[in-house]
Amino acid sequence: MGQEHTDDLSDVLNIFKDAIESPADINNQRKEDTVPVRKDPKLGQYPETMSCTTAFDELFGCYSVGGQFNNYYRYGELNPCSDAYEKFLFCVKNSTFGSKSEEEKKAEIQNYFKKQLMMTKAKGSSEDVWQIRK
Repeated sequence: MGQEHTDDLSDVLNIFKDAIESPADINNQRKEDTVPVRKDPKLGQYPETMSCTTAFDELFGCYSVGGQFNNYYRYGELNPCSDAYEKFLFCVKNSTFGSKSEEEKKAEIQNYFKKQLMMTKAKGSSEDVWQIRK
C-alpha cells in the first residue's frame, strides 16, 4: 500500500511540474502583453482628466492602517505606497504648475495612464498562473 501511494503522489507531482512555466516564459509573455499598449499611438482610450482629490484619497488609504494591513496580509510586507504617491504628485504638478495649455495637460494625463497600464501588464498578475496549457 505504501509504494502505491508513493507512485500516485509522484504522478500528481509530475503533472504539476509539467504545468509550471519557467520564469523566462512568464517574462516573455509579459513583454508580449505590453506590445499592443506600447505600439498603440492613440491616446483617446485613456482618461483625459485626473482628480487630485481621488489621488489624495488613494494615497491616504494606502498609508492607513487598513491599507497597510491588507498589503501585509496579501504580500507579507508593508506597502511603500510609491505608486499612489507618484500619482498624487503627478496630479498636483500637472494641474497647478506650468503654463501648459489644456490640450497638453490632457495629453500628459493620457500618457500617464498609458504608462501605468504598461507597468501593470509588465508586472503580471494572478492570471499568469491560470494560463491554459496548450
